[in-house]
Amino acid sequence: MGQRKLIFGMVAGALLGALAMQYDKETRSYTKECLNKLKDNSSELLSNPTETVHKLRESFDRVNQNFTVGAENTINALEQVETTLDRLMNKN
Repeated sequence: MGQRKLIFGMVAGALLGALAMQYDKETRSYTKECLNKLKDNSSELLSNPTETVHKLRESFDRVNQNFTVGAENTINALEQVETTLDRLMNKN
């Protein structure tokens, strides 16, 4: 119950804040520009769903590959640290 009220309060506050900011002309024009861009992008995505899914898959593959490379580099660095620590401990 408390979580529901918190989320409702946050959403209501955000909406009221967004509405209050629309009194400023510059903010209204920026909002209109952003909504037009959103409309154009979403209509493009909906008109070419196959291409959208393909691009999404390519992006996911790139993120996955970058994560794998980063994990491998981290593991190599940790192994080097471990080797160095072993050498230092064996000298003493």
